[in-house]
Amino acid sequence: MLYTHISEKFTDAQPERWPMFLFEAAIQARNLLEKAWSPETAFQGIDLAPDDPPSRGQCGVSALWLARHLCKQGVDAHFTEGKIYLDGLEDEYVWVEARRAGTQPLVVDLTSDQYQTPNRTTVHVGNYNSGPGTIGRYEPAHYFSPLEVPRRKLLARFAILEENIARQQPSRYREIQ
Repeated sequence: MLYTHISEKFTDAQPERWPMFLFEAAIQARNLLEKAWSPETAFQGIDLAPDDPPSRGQCGVSALWLARHLCKQGVDAHFTEGKIYLDGLEDEYVWVEARRAGTQPLVVDLTSDQYQTPNRTTVHVGNYNSGPGTIGRYEPAHYFSPLEVPRRKLLARFAILEENIARQQPSRYREIQ
């Protein structure tokens, strides 16, 4: 179950514990969203292969869902577009940036496994350049309030994601809205 009182946990947590609370929320969100992902919620025009990780093409809808959820809980979260760099690869990408006074902003990436990194992480929470052995380096270009994302195609896919969540887990979904 996703935290219904995340804001209390985040605001009460010592700064060194804040990343762990974000990570726990991200894992819970990933478990919920993975059941709702479909080819219709994936980035338009992406070719999905049977052996692709389930998160392939799902970064936009997932980041938007998590950013909105965290904001509802009082977290300063932003839908962030930019680039990811890892192992010689450069790709356009979307994630959540979570901010808290007195700490560095953190990347919250629910779909990091789509790049099949050696550490095989499914969710990444960390600094923008977390160093060797992590997912890679994130470079933000645009920040959006989760309620003001100007991407119509993304919003259409997001609506499908929410329908899929409601259809699969209606009582649980109503609880965390």
